[in-house]
Amino acid sequence: MRWAIVVPACLWVGLLSAAWAANEPGEKKEADQGGGKRLVVNPADGDAKAIDPEKIREAVKDIRVAQARPDPLKAAPAEVRKLLESVAQAYKQVRSLELAGTVSAEFDAAGEKRSESETFSAIYRAPTLFVHTMNGDARVGCTGETVYLYREDGNVYWSDAAAKDGSKPAKLTGPLASVLVMQNPALGLALVADPMAMMLEDTAKVVAGPDETIEGTAFKSVRLEGDKDPAVFTIWIDPDSHLIRRAEMDLAPRLARDSVPSVKKAVVRIDYTTVRSGGEFKPERFAWSAPPGARKVKINAPDRPQPPAGPEMTLIDDGPATLKDRLAPDFELPLLGGKPVKLSDLKENVVVLDFWATWCGPCRAALPQLAKLAADEELAKSGLRVLAVNLKEKPSVAEKYLADQGLKLQTLLDEKGVVAAQYKVRSIPATLVIGRGGVIRAVFTGYSGEQSDKDLREAVEETLKDPGVR
Repeated sequence: MRWAIVVPACLWVGLLSAAWAANEPGEKKEADQGGGKRLVVNPADGDAKAIDPEKIREAVKDIRVAQARPDPLKAAPAEVRKLLESVAQAYKQVRSLELAGTVSAEFDAAGEKRSESETFSAIYRAPTLFVHTMNGDARVGCTGETVYLYREDGNVYWSDAAAKDGSKPAKLTGPLASVLVMQNPALGLALVADPMAMMLEDTAKVVAGPDETIEGTAFKSVRLEGDKDPAVFTIWIDPDSHLIRRAEMDLAPRLARDSVPSVKKAVVRIDYTTVRSGGEFKPERFAWSAPPGARKVKINAPDRPQPPAGPEMTLIDDGPATLKDRLAPDFELPLLGGKPVKLSDLKENVVVLDFWATWCGPCRAALPQLAKLAADEELAKSGLRVLAVNLKEKPSVAEKYLADQGLKLQTLLDEKGVVAAQYKVRSIPATLVIGRGGVIRAVFTGYSGEQSDKDLREAVEETLKDPGVR
């Protein structure tokens, strides 16, 4: 099961507009004809767009793999198939739901152990009305007219008009998917027209999982194993209602695939303490308006969102980018193998601040180019300082990784994530370019190879030209 695609019907219009915001009709952009890309024109709007042949080949490969893959449900044991069919039928028929429970996560990887848990609650009324609230984190919902996400941390929100057609789709993608993935997958199944298709998305094998006794009741389970994404999903099913009582995502195979070292455990579990269907919920229960002082932010919806690959997850992209053109928060952190570094002591320099961790694949991919930037003598003479901020790992873990890779970087240790919180870092890698005088001039999140390297270098060179405030 690839839960990452679960998004309610009323989100569709808003997500599409967000996903294509960068390519609005009438906005002509030159497409890159180098690097093997072709220039094509959409006859409907005349827009020129660059099509990467490699991406086309990958897409065709994915389609062929999907076509060649046998139906996992047909190959499943009869008892397992019957159990999963009962789940799909139950969610198809549900007209209302009241849900509550706990999301817990345990990670033991790259020499670091982490354990977190939080409670949530939700109500749903067919076909599209819902409210999901995670204590201290986020509220997500659809009022029938508006779809929204609100995050208490930072008092920020995103909203858009709900789709006029209230019918349920079979499958949707979008930025809200990750909320339901990690917090309330049962709600996601109630929000789509074809729960079975949702459960079997990218699933290669369906087998019986371990039985468990929960509060005196025996629950059977089903394991859904993927191929392209090796994470394993297990759901425990109520013998009477056939609704999900517990869901567990074993992310260890995915982290191991992504070369995260020493993966011992990586599990996210959703325990439902309340599962009631058939209740009456008045429309006002789903009403919502932005709280006083809340700031509206944009969300970029990817064409094909992926489930989170590690312990760092993000809901709304309202992070460090919102600090651009503002004074960088001052801090002091210990330097790996050296004395503490205070940012305000570097006001005569242009500083590149890069947040990373050894378990983060994109971070590891970006570090060699970051080290190359730090070793550039001309840039150093112009006043550049590159600081790699290792996030929430033991000094020995960071030191060993850098030594094994032969990377020379001034590395600061943010073991408790205090500085990352100051800079609103919710996903990594996150890289900031701070100009002379301490103003943040550029912010980058994620890593996409040569283009990211080019963008960072250009931002550094441009910032070095500015004398700043002395």
